[in-house]
Amino acid sequence: QWLTDAARAGTLGRPLLVRASWGEHLPHWHPGEDYSRGYAARSDLGGGPLLTLSHVIDYTVAMLGSVDAAQTLEARTSSLDLTVPDVAVVTAAHSSGGVSSVELDFVTRPPRHRVELRCEDGSVEWDVLKRTLTLEHATESAAPELPDISSVTRESCFVAQLRDALASTVSFDPSLLDHELAVAESIQAAIDGAWISR
Repeated sequence: QWLTDAARAGTLGRPLLVRASWGEHLPHWHPGEDYSRGYAARSDLGGGPLLTLSHVIDYTVAMLGSVDAAQTLEARTSSLDLTVPDVAVVTAAHSSGGVSSVELDFVTRPPRHRVELRCEDGSVEWDVLKRTLTLEHATESAAPELPDISSVTRESCFVAQLRDALASTVSFDPSLLDHELAVAESIQAAIDGAWISR
């Protein structure tokens, strides 16, 4: 939320680029289960990193606006037992004028999940798994204060999302769907612009 607010408010100047990567070794997701039978590993169930790890596309749309054009490279690079690609790299041009580069994969060990927002006056890197924000600013004295996210857990995020969902059923605001629609359209643009390497 802080990155989104900073991008929209111009806290670090105009947002120019979002670079993000999310990689995890698929067999480690659910120990004791056959990973090859899960939805993420199967094309008939809508798997693959682009659809399964699409939350990162959500981040880029929140920071840079809807996607105007996208190009995607998907490939099978490993010996994992999958019927889907195990790597997807998406580059996109956004309505704000900024661009994004997103790498998603099922092969990275240990897991890695990072998002970097680069703006005219500085950049912030969010290490999702380590729960840290790191700021580099062109003018030290003008650098904004970063929030402490060390206590934010995956579970607390799910609880907050559930609270928001329940609250919206009481006082539904149709404009809340604008972002979700932009994310869905952005993912479809990435799919439509996909080049599959076998």
